[in-house]
Amino acid sequence: MKRFSILLLSIFFTASAYASIGTHNGLVSIGGGLGYNSTTNNTLNPLAGVANGAGYIGGGYTIELGYLYLKDANSFIHGVDTRLSFGQHFNSQTTADGEKIDLPEGVKSSFDTTFFQVGTTYQIGLKTGPGRLMIDIFGLNLGYLSADINSSSTGAGMTFESKNKMGNNFLLGFNLPLGINYIMDNGLMIGFRHRIDMAFGAEYGMLESSDGTTISPDKGSRLGFADNQAQYLAYNLTFNIGYAFGK
Repeated sequence: MKRFSILLLSIFFTASAYASIGTHNGLVSIGGGLGYNSTTNNTLNPLAGVANGAGYIGGGYTIELGYLYLKDANSFIHGVDTRLSFGQHFNSQTTADGEKIDLPEGVKSSFDTTFFQVGTTYQIGLKTGPGRLMIDIFGLNLGYLSADINSSSTGAGMTFESKNKMGNNFLLGFNLPLGINYIMDNGLMIGFRHRIDMAFGAEYGMLESSDGTTISPDKGSRLGFADNQAQYLAYNLTFNIGYAFGK
């Protein structure tokens, strides 16, 4: 993943030398933002590492490659923005069972995610000043999400850490209306986008020892809609800077 990120960052800075804007455009962008993640158990038996209802707030980064179609009709513009995105978010726990929590000193709990997705967003806009002001109408993203709930506690000179894997998940996201992207005639793009994400995994299987005392994970994901899975919902706000290069 580190090499992949370095490659895309190299493309980002190289693309600035060839930036321009036209009808058919390639694009590259990087961004960072804020997010709220929530999990809600869908079972009478709480999952290890997941409260019945838990909320996490944090932020992360996104690296994107894509294709941008823009069609001018006098001063009115409409377009389709398609992007392949990779990113990570790191979120600290803030609520449990609907109540705000303050973790004791030395105790940390986080919900960390890695995603890879492709999405298409329809936009409308106007030619204004030295560029185009584009506004998102609606978009759909499909991809992959992996997540871990990490916890640690420090005391008596020792640190105890644990990682609860949420499994591999299908990611479904919706780019919401009113995201804004300003694209200058020289190709420079600045804007923000916000979206709702949901994750669905194969039903989480459990293995039980022959004496009935030990239960351990078998396969699938902790996120989904089966009785032994948790429901996942996230809101992400991302600010981006990038370049379009086309003709």
